[in-house]
Amino acid sequence: MSFTDVIVAKPKTTTGGLTFGEVGLKIPTDATSPLPEGQKNLGLVSADGVTLTEDASDEDIFVWGAVKARKVRSEYSASLGATLYSTANPDTLRGVFGADAVTVVGGKITLKHGSKTAPIQNFTVEAIDPGTNTARRFVIPRGQITVSGDRNLVDASADGFEVTIECLADDNGYCYTEYIEKTDGTTFEEPAGVITPGV
Repeated sequence: MSFTDVIVAKPKTTTGGLTFGEVGLKIPTDATSPLPEGQKNLGLVSADGVTLTEDASDEDIFVWGAVKARKVRSEYSASLGATLYSTANPDTLRGVFGADAVTVVGGKITLKHGSKTAPIQNFTVEAIDPGTNTARRFVIPRGQITVSGDRNLVDASADGFEVTIECLADDNGYCYTEYIEKTDGTTFEEPAGVITPGV
């Protein structure tokens, strides 16, 4: 145990730590390698950051004699939530509403609002903790983004989109993967006696 196990999350860049791209883009399986071309930034995120939510429902199985035999999982879902402030950025708008809803002609943006949702895309969260020299990358290979909530058009605060990214399961049943690594050349030590799968 170490106090450096306690991690905070800052965006990897000041322009935001959320990215998106087409399903099938090869996202690195670590926390620090560069993202591929085609992966774009979703823009500035509010100071509330990104909220990760996991919901699960479990059911008890009882056998004759009112004895609990086991517990099984009947439902599971995972999602990310954030408020995006880059409401006049074409890449952000395409990522949130879909490319078909956004046109840029003569330097002017037209955004169509309707019932259509953006297509399934991949998403990543890029986070660092300079205090502990730790980088984290959350990869959602298949996610769908939706917008909900109110937009307050006032001069005292920024306009923003409240978005939710539903993390859809992959072929192995996993909704997202988290990669954690040190950025100062040190490594995480595996506790003695632990066997790492596939090694």
